[in-house]
Amino acid sequence: MLWRGVTWLGGSLIHRWRRSLQFRTVLVTVLLASVALVAVGAYLSSQIASNLFQERLHQAESDTRSSVATVQNTFDGAQVTDRASVQKLVGDTLAALDSRGNQLNRRFVFLAVPDQTQPRTRWVDSRSSNDIGLSVLPDDLREAVQKAGHEQYWASTALPIKGGTAPAIAIGNKVSFNGSVYELYLIYDISSAETTLNDIQNVLLIGAGVLVVLIGVLAWYVTSAVVRPISHAAHVSENLASGQLQERMLVKGEDEVARLGASFNHMAASL
Repeated sequence: MLWRGVTWLGGSLIHRWRRSLQFRTVLVTVLLASVALVAVGAYLSSQIASNLFQERLHQAESDTRSSVATVQNTFDGAQVTDRASVQKLVGDTLAALDSRGNQLNRRFVFLAVPDQTQPRTRWVDSRSSNDIGLSVLPDDLREAVQKAGHEQYWASTALPIKGGTAPAIAIGNKVSFNGSVYELYLIYDISSAETTLNDIQNVLLIGAGVLVVLIGVLAWYVTSAVVRPISHAAHVSENLASGQLQERMLVKGEDEVARLGASFNHMAASL
């Protein structure tokens, strides 16, 4: 049944395409307008996505530099020697990096650089926000941070959230504590930017749909002004050919179509 309906619809469209100049003109206009709008929309969407990402990246890089400097200053000024004090200092300092529910929406991962030439500080081990692990850190990012001096590096990643993952940016630096070197990564959830982009794309899609409909209606109206007199002329000529010599075209205005009708009527009168 479905196939018969599709076949009937296809045959009806082909018949209309062959028989109606107005249908062909409107359909081609709508298709070309749709292609143009899709191309423009894709370009705008790409540019907006790039700008949103660059804005979030710039914000994250600036915040990371400030946060890492604060952590390093805290470690440099620490005067703790016992295990409890060291663990509390490190824990409190890193806990301040875990920021959720605000514009930053930030997590952290803290771990010792492997294969150091000097012994690691006692009691300071790897730490991270309680809902993420090392899997959020791309291998090439860790490799770049481990080989770096004081530079910071970033990479796109996926942040685990309830029900799936969210797009994120991971930014890595090095910090030192009591002579040992550690990797410190801040991971920023940028799903809000993705939400903004989706909203913009929906607006663009709705606007493009409305514009295509308006273009179709406008094309139908414009072509009607030309095709209707031509269709009428074809009908009148068929009647003349069948012997109805009293048939004439209705002439309105003074434009090209009106002059065509007047000439047609003059020819009919001559017959």
